[in-house]
Amino acid sequence: IFSTQDHAAAAMAERGTPVFAWKGESLEEYWWCTWQALQYPGGKGPQLIVDDGGDA
Repeated sequence: IFSTQDHAAAAMAERGTPVFAWKGESLEEYWWCTWQALQYPGGKGPQLIVDDGGDA
């Protein structure tokens, strides 16, 4: 919905980085992706999240 470039996301995914975004996603898909990106198995995630859009 915002600025995801599919070719960049695909390159990251090919190298094993989880990617939760694609160009043209709906608002519902955007929030699903946001939720997926904030899930950390066993609660072992980052200590700081920097979000320039204010969604996290």
